[in-house]
Amino acid sequence: MTFPGLTLATLLLPAQRHSPYNHGEVLFGIDSGRNAPLHSPPSEHYTIIFNSFVLMQLCNEINARKIHGERNVFEGIHTNLIFCSIVIGTFASQVLIVQFGGKPFNCTPLNIEQWLWCLMLGIGELLWGQVIALIPASRFTFLEARLGRQKDDLDDEELAEDEEEIDHAERELRRGQILWFRGLNRIQTQVNLRNKYVPDRSL
Repeated sequence: MTFPGLTLATLLLPAQRHSPYNHGEVLFGIDSGRNAPLHSPPSEHYTIIFNSFVLMQLCNEINARKIHGERNVFEGIHTNLIFCSIVIGTFASQVLIVQFGGKPFNCTPLNIEQWLWCLMLGIGELLWGQVIALIPASRFTFLEARLGRQKDDLDDEELAEDEEEIDHAERELRRGQILWFRGLNRIQTQVNLRNKYVPDRSL
């Protein structure tokens, strides 16, 4: 989740105003912004909630690179330039939105200490991912009944139908490739014949 995450977090801000579990104003010694007038400026409290949410999602993207119990979620990250550009671009966009977005984004600039708290909450997602990786998958067998039949429980007929659909798709793909190359060869042949028998009139 990248730029859509920014949108989702922006939409969640109004819902956060009515949550009784937000006590950030006590922890940070700032105004809560609750019961503020309609056109009042954005508060630091809601900006911290928004910023922490996006940074947690950003770190969760890194966690999602490894989904089979691997511990090192950073392994090979430098080889995926697209992923790195998305993460860096999202973080840079978040900094611009928070520090310069103003009222259109319902944000107010944060100081260094508040940014460090937001970063710490975001990095906490990486630590939480390591905790989850320590739990063996056998502990979650009770979820199988709720999630329905797994792949191993499929009937032989269903597996055969799936294989037949895959084979049909592969045949169609190969047929399309053959027709494509055949058409290119015909065009190339016609171009060669024209160049051979039609005199060059540009001279």
